[in-house]
Parts: sequence; structure tokens; C-alpha cells
Amino acid sequence: MSLSNSDRSINNYPAKAEIKNESSDSDCSRRSYRSPGYQPAKRPRTDRRKTAIDRLSELPDHVLVHMLSLLPIREAIQTLVLSRRWKSLWTYVPSLHFRLFNSCVSVRDIQRFVTFVDETLIRSNRSKLEKFEVLCWYQPNFASDVNRWTKFAVWKGAKELHLSLPLAGLGSGGDECYELPQYLYTNSSFGDLGFSRCSVVPEGVVAWKSLTRLSIGCVKLSEDVIHKILAGSPVLEILELYKFKGFNRLRVSNSSVKKLILRNVWPICTTEEYMDSSKLEISAPNLRSLEITGCLARKNCRLGDVSLMQRSNLT
Repeated sequence: MSLSNSDRSINNYPAKAEIKNESSDSDCSRRSYRSPGYQPAKRPRTDRRKTAIDRLSELPDHVLVHMLSLLPIREAIQTLVLSRRWKSLWTYVPSLHFRLFNSCVSVRDIQRFVTFVDETLIRSNRSKLEKFEVLCWYQPNFASDVNRWTKFAVWKGAKELHLSLPLAGLGSGGDECYELPQYLYTNSSFGDLGFSRCSVVPEGVVAWKSLTRLSIGCVKLSEDVIHKILAGSPVLEILELYKFKGFNRLRVSNSSVKKLILRNVWPICTTEEYMDSSKLEISAPNLRSLEITGCLARKNCRLGDVSLMQRSNLT
């Protein structure tokens, strides 16, 4: 059978073109002609880390500063390498937390820590502080350094001050706890105070007019000191004492104190001190909540006037 010229032209049509002719209109619309040697442009590679940083940088300064305040101060300082904008943001954080609680610490470690704290305070541009906290091993020869830091906190009007200074026991500085300087007892800007392993001995009156929460632990307290503190804290709402010794009567007459927390007894004491501390009389006519936990719950506690108490917990 002979083929006509028209039949030959159809059979000689490239197969690829034949398939293309059989495709749907929608497929044809998606296909485009590509000239020989054509190479599609490569999609630019993006740096995910850079993109994330750029997104953060779009946030207002006060949001970034708040985020930095949630980090340990060392990590907050490290953000200065991100960009020019981040270089000074950390200096405006409202809360400063300094900690040195390594299991193996040397005098040199403490000296480096002191230098780090000093340099950080020098660079701080915050006019007012919300919180100032130092948790580190302590030796008496570093008392002047801690005094300098607490003065800084007072100067910046810190609302919260927390000091935890356990003795390092490095054999070169005695065994005396850090004694709170007298100017701390008359600072009326404090709203929250926490002292651990610090000697609390006010010589004059206490004037904590704005204090609403107080936590004291790992220290010997006398009834006279407690009386001075309560008398000078007219708006105190929460009082927490832990690992304490030195008294067996606790009288809280403040109408503002609504919650009392007592945790554990002093872990190391003489037999006489233990027998004396095994009894505790509590009188708090305006108290609403009482929590006694740890070994202290096994003491011979006698509740006096607690007529308004609504909740108690002994564990």
C-alpha cells in the first residue's frame, strides 16, 4: 500500500511532538519553550540562622531587653556579637543575676567572678533595676566586693535583692558569714528580699516600708532581730524562714502578714541547741496560711493565737 505525501509527513513527525499534541490544554499552558543551553536560575540559598536573627531584630527594643533579662547574664552579654544593634542591648536588662556555684572552686575562680561582676556593673546603662541577685561561694576577704555590689543595687533602686553566700571553705579567710551592711536595713525601695548564709543583725531600726516578701535562711536569728524586722516591715505579706536556729518563740503581730513558711531545722547544732530548737511556739493572730515542711514538721510546735488561719500544711 502506497502512502500519500500527506501520510508520509504525519509519520515523519517527531514522536515528542506527537505526545505533546495529545496532551491537554492545561498541560500545554504549563510547558514553555526552552532554548538550547538554557539553565534555570538557582534559588538563592538562605541562612536560616541569619533569617531568625533578622526576625528578632524587627522586634522593639523593650521586647528584646525583656528576653535578655530571662537569660543568665553571661549568655545575655554574648548576644553583643549578633549585630551592631545587639551590641548594647544587654546593658539595659532590668534584672542582674550572678551565680558561681561550681562544685570545685578556687580563690582564683572567685577573683575572676568578682572581676566579671564589677565589669558588668560598670557597663550597665539601666537607670533602675528590678532585681539584683548574687549566688556564689564566699570568703570574708571578699566582703568589700559584696558591699560594693549591694551599694550598686541600692543606688539603682532595685526592688528585689537576693544574696546567697555559702562559705567556700578554702582555708584562707576564716569562717565568718557575710554580715549585711547597716544601710540595707533602711532602704525603703525593697519589695522582695532574700538572704541565705548572711548574718542578719540590725543595730538600729529597720525601715523596709515597701517590703512584701522576706526570706531568710541558713542563719542564726534571735527573737529581738525578728521583732525589729517585723516592726520595720509594715506591709510584709509573706515571711519565709528555713534552716534557722536561735529562737523558740515566733510572734508575728503584723496585721499585714498573711503567710508564714517554715522549712527545715538547722542541720548542724549542739545537743543543747537541738533540744532548745525542738520546741517552737508560734503566735500570729492575723495569719491566713501556715506551711511547716521538712524536719521542722517533727518539732514540738505549739500554736498560740492563730484564730484567722484558713490553711495549714505540715509535711
